[in-house]
Amino acid sequence: MTEEEARRKVNEDPDFVHTKRYEYSLALLEERYPDGAPDNIIANALMIEEEEVEVEYDRVVEKMRDLMGVEE
Repeated sequence: MTEEEARRKVNEDPDFVHTKRYEYSLALLEERYPDGAPDNIIANALMIEEEEVEVEYDRVVEKMRDLMGVEE
């Protein structure tokens, strides 16, 4: 699998993560880290820099708040 193919799968396949250790499966990764994976594992799995993990997390939380109508 090329890097381009892996990036496409990360973005399009809801169970795909870029980590061979967990057979490229988000479900298996979640099974290993039920309370949340460390940032370095998340970054590797999503093919992003570790510094981007918190930025993405904050973006997702904000979107969820908007969808639920929660104000800060």
